[in-house]
Amino acid sequence: MLVDTNVLLSAAISEQGVCAGIVEELLAEHTVVLAEFVLNEFIDKLQHKLKVPLPVISIQVERLRHFCVCIALIVPDELICRDADDDGVLAAARFAQVDALLTGDKDLLELPTLRSFVIVAPRQWRSFADAFAARGRT
Repeated sequence: MLVDTNVLLSAAISEQGVCAGIVEELLAEHTVVLAEFVLNEFIDKLQHKLKVPLPVISIQVERLRHFCVCIALIVPDELICRDADDDGVLAAARFAQVDALLTGDKDLLELPTLRSFVIVAPRQWRSFADAFAARGRT
């Protein structure tokens, strides 16, 4: 499972929210992949947009690095999105050979079905996770 920046931000902002619960479940029960540029964007938005203190950001990032597989910057092999960052997210998901990309990004969620992985919105997570578990995958 590759997790996009917007899900991480939602989880960080609201510890009782849907995304926070999903991220906790993912970290405890699944292999979570994060691209370095996603972590960098997460840090930048927490620091500059949301004005979260650096010590708090450091704790969150250290925890993510400890529990996730972090991959380096992946150069997209095709450009299909309006936002170049979205192409990077797709390239990272393909490179890491994940089963799913968890995102709240409307542009990504509206893409046609991709062959190698599915794109799942946080609100769809439970039904996806149940179907995934029924197939015996983690």
